[in-house]
Amino acid sequence: PQRPSILLRPKTKASRNNVETADAQWEHEQQRLAAARRRREYDAYVDQRAHMMEFIDKFRYNAKRASIVQSRIKTVEKMDAEAPDEPRDAKPWTFAIPAAEPLSRPMLQAETCAFGYGDGPSLFENVDFDVDDKSRVAIVGPNGSGKSTLLKLLLGEIKPRSGEVHRKQQLKVEFFTQHHADQLDLNLSPIENVLRRFKSASEAEVRGHLGQFMIDGDLQLKPCALMSGGQKSRVAFALLAFARPHVVVLDEPTNHLDMDAIDALAGALKSFRGGVLVVSHDQHFLAAVCDALWVVGKGKVRRFDGDFDAYKKKTLKDKGATRL
Repeated sequence: PQRPSILLRPKTKASRNNVETADAQWEHEQQRLAAARRRREYDAYVDQRAHMMEFIDKFRYNAKRASIVQSRIKTVEKMDAEAPDEPRDAKPWTFAIPAAEPLSRPMLQAETCAFGYGDGPSLFENVDFDVDDKSRVAIVGPNGSGKSTLLKLLLGEIKPRSGEVHRKQQLKVEFFTQHHADQLDLNLSPIENVLRRFKSASEAEVRGHLGQFMIDGDLQLKPCALMSGGQKSRVAFALLAFARPHVVVLDEPTNHLDMDAIDALAGALKSFRGGVLVVSHDQHFLAAVCDALWVVGKGKVRRFDGDFDAYKKKTLKDKGATRL
C-alpha cells in the first residue's frame, strides 16, 4: 500500500515528533501485515501438502487408485519445488517452563547403584548422583555406554541391581526425547491432546496456554497428523510446560528440531527453576544449558572436572574418538 503523503513539514518539534512516530507505526504495521501474509501462505502450503500426503499414504498400495496416487505424488513434488520459505520471525519465539512448588533437597538421589541387563556384566556400579532444583547436568560418554539407561534408572523405569534410587513423594519429572511427537495422539487436536493428559484443566485454560506456543485459532482444533513437524514440536513443548515439573529429563532432544525450536528450548531450560538432566551429542545445546558434566563409561558414572571443550579434548586425546 502507498504511504500517506506529508505535504508540509510541521514547523514545531512536537509536531515533527508526532509525524515521525506515525511514520514508524505505519512501517511497523506494514511489516506485521507482510509477515502475517507470508505465514498464511506457508501454512496453506503445509496444510495442502499434509492433505495430499494423507491420501498418498492411505492408497499408496491400492492398485485401483495407482494413477491418482502417482498424480498426487507429482503434485506434491511440484508444490515442494515451488514452496515458500518457512517464515522466520524478526523477534525469536520463546517460551517458559513454569516450575512446581519447590521440594527439599535432594529431590532425586541414586545411592551406590549398579545396573546391568539380565545376567550380563554391569553397565555401571557404585553410582552416587543427586539432583536438586539447581542441577544443570549434561550426561556424556561413548555410544552404548549406558547414558540413556542411567536416565531410565533415575526415572524409575528400570530397577538397580543393587543400591537404591530415592525420589521425593511429590516429585514431578517430565521426559522429553527425540521422539517427542510420539507422545501425541495424531488423531487428536492439540486441545484434545492436552486435555487427555491433564483432565482437570479447562478448555479455556488450554486454549490460552497453546496460544503462547503459536498454536492458535483453527490450528488448535486440527488433528496433529495434519501439522508440520515444527507445529508438532510446539505442541510437545506446550505439554512439557503445562506439567509444571520439578525436573526435566531430555534424551537427544534436539534431533528433529529446527534451529528456532532448539534456541527456544535452550532458553526455556536456562530460565527454568528446576533440575535439568540432558543426554545429547549437540555440543552447542549442552554448552548453552548445562554447567556440569557427568561421564558414563568403563563401568562408572563420574563427574568431570572441566567444561565441555575440555572433556572433548580429553576424549579425543585418550581414545582418538570423533564422536562423544
